[in-house]
Amino acid sequence: MSLSRLHSRTHRRVLGHVAKHTGV
Repeated sequence: MSLSRLHSRTHRRVLGHVAKHTGV
């Protein structure tokens, strides 16, 4: 199992969501 891969994907998704929310 590649937890690192999943974490990276989730992190990127969260970052995008935050960026959209913050309006960057």
